[in-house]
Amino acid sequence: VDYGATVKAASQDELAAAIADGAAIVELGEGTFTIPNEAKGKEFTIIGSKDTVIDATASYGQKIAGADITLIGVTVKGQSSGNYAGFTHINSMSLNNCDVEGKITLYAETEFNNCTLTNMKDYNVWTWGGKKVAFNDCTFVTGGKALLVYGGASADCKHTDVTVSNCEFKSDASLA
Repeated sequence: VDYGATVKAASQDELAAAIADGAAIVELGEGTFTIPNEAKGKEFTIIGSKDTVIDATASYGQKIAGADITLIGVTVKGQSSGNYAGFTHINSMSLNNCDVEGKITLYAETEFNNCTLTNMKDYNVWTWGGKKVAFNDCTFVTGGKALLVYGGASADCKHTDVTVSNCEFKSDASLA
């Protein structure tokens, strides 16, 4: 698939520099990365492999507020349990052909396409303030809790629109 001109980054510093310089597409190699603070208010795509890990075990909070992020082919590492960790306070996110391990909390309009979401200890996804969330052709591997649809506490995010299309849920019922 041709995604256009890409900037290759092999380290966290190179990723931060690429996004700060306005790169629209960044290709990452093997390793663990965080979305850098330079992402605040930016729109970009990260392409990688299953050995490219995007760490979402802590809340990004306001540090990347306003970002529009697309992830392709990477592994997203969330918490095994806990609350509010993940991609909070961004505008939108699209995850395509990604593996999501652990629980992530959403805040933005988010779309999962052909992703595998695995968490045997808690929910796979907590929608929290994600007003519109779609799961298309995804597989959920869970102990019995896949999605927590929660609209958040503020008046502007009490309603959550969740669409689940052509997804498979595999549970061992260990959390039932």
